[in-house]
Amino acid sequence: MLRYCSENGTFLPGWQDHGFSPCFLESIGPAVLLGFISVCGGIQLHVYRKHGTALSDRVKPRGCGWRIQLTLLALLPLIILFRLAVQTTVLRDHRPAGYMIVYCVVYIVALLLSILLVFLERNYMLPSIPTRGHGLVILAFWALALIFENLSFLNLKSALWWWKLET
Repeated sequence: MLRYCSENGTFLPGWQDHGFSPCFLESIGPAVLLGFISVCGGIQLHVYRKHGTALSDRVKPRGCGWRIQLTLLALLPLIILFRLAVQTTVLRDHRPAGYMIVYCVVYIVALLLSILLVFLERNYMLPSIPTRGHGLVILAFWALALIFENLSFLNLKSALWWWKLET
């Protein structure tokens, strides 16, 4: 039977052994990201559907930055799947915990929604002063994702995580 948390970890309390519990952090982080992008991105999608007009190809910005951004955004879900494969084959006992699968599915869905919003911002324009760059929802989502990923630095002294700082 698949356990949600690994054998030596629990979901609560969130702070255990000088760091966050992996089960807690990797469940709450993607859930917050998906909740934010679902609610705020859904509002933005509704506004664009109601008030947006399609841009012609000659008005859309050109350049290699768009292609690089899409390539990197497309690589993120692959990196998450690669992380699951490495965690279950090399770092753990060849069985994924439930929170690892939830992490992958929820994070990939949130990333796909962010890619949808990037396409929406590029191909539609609102009847206001045209802006350059991304909207507030995408920028806040990427900032939250960066904060979530950098919370791992708080866990460097914890024995619950896969890295060990002893030599």
